[in-house]
Order: sequence, then structure tokens, then C-alpha cells
Amino acid sequence: MKPSDPSESLASPQMAASGSVRFRPPRTPGRLLRRERLLKRVAEATALPLTTLFSAAGYGKTTLLAEFASDREAAGMTVAWVSLTEADRDGLYFLQSIVRSYHSQGWRRGEKVLSPLHSGEAGALDDAVDALLDAVARRDGAAMLILDDFHLAESDPARKIVSALARGAPRNFSVILSSRTVPELDLARLRVRG
Repeated sequence: MKPSDPSESLASPQMAASGSVRFRPPRTPGRLLRRERLLKRVAEATALPLTTLFSAAGYGKTTLLAEFASDREAAGMTVAWVSLTEADRDGLYFLQSIVRSYHSQGWRRGEKVLSPLHSGEAGALDDAVDALLDAVARRDGAAMLILDDFHLAESDPARKIVSALARGAPRNFSVILSSRTVPELDLARLRVRG
């Protein structure tokens, strides 16, 4: 269900429940062969604000990230997960999905993060991203955002939001993006920074 009004409360039971499976990593098979070398490489890469993981379908990106997320959560980290869809090509919906993923982790600052969108002014989406980064920076402990299947949501607004999250990421925050294709992000600027 795509919210039609950005002022709709993220704290409402309808918002919390709708599509909640999108905000949890898929269950991993009980007898999964751990890929320690790849898990270690992902962990090392997350020292930077943005980690991209891309390969063709069927190579285990989602399974690897689900296992990584489980390990991080067991270590006490807040890990927000979004299984992206084509609806996330819309910038507002994409940002709401991110906030809802943190909401599913017990984080209740969604209204404050999305409040800049109520103005309807140009730059409101940028202000909402800044509010999200500010809220994450104020949290105790590390936080991670995993955006799975970015190829489904890739659009100018989604790329802009991901780039803004990576450029403005506080030290306690990182983004992991998985895709079947190489995302068209402005990675050169991020590489210079990271």
C-alpha cells in the first residue's frame, strides 16, 4: 500500500503493519553454509558510509546480507532492512520505506523525520533526509541500513536519497545496497571522501 499523504502517521497501526515483511531480512535456511570470507569482507566495507554489493540473480546477495544482518543484530547493532520494490522509485515512498524499516526496529522518530515533507516546499525531501541523518546521529550505538534489490527502485529520487545518506552519514551509520546491476550513483565523490 502506497501512502497517499506524507502526513500519514508512521506510528499508526496501519502503517506499522502494512508490508512489514519488507522490513525484515528473509529467514536463512537452517543448514546454511556460512561464507566467512564474504561476511568478513562486508564487515570491513561497512567501515565506509556506503557499501554496494551487486551481481546477477541467484548469487546469494540477499542470503549473505540476511546472515550479516543477523550477526550485527546479535552484536547489538540496530539494522534496518528494506526489500525494495518498484513503488520505491518515488522519492517520498522510498524515504517512507526507510523510516518504516527503522520503525519496525522500535525506533519512533518517524514523524519528526518526515515532518519537513509537510511544507511542500522545494528541498523538503533533502530536509527530511537531513532530519533522518540527525536522528541517527543522536542514537546510542551503531546503525545500519540495508537496501535490498535496489535495481527495482533505482530512479533519480532514490539515487539522490542514497547519495545524500552516504555523503551525510554520521560515524555511527552505514548503508549497504544490493542490486542486480551496478547502481548509477555518484560514487566518485564518495570514494574521495571515504
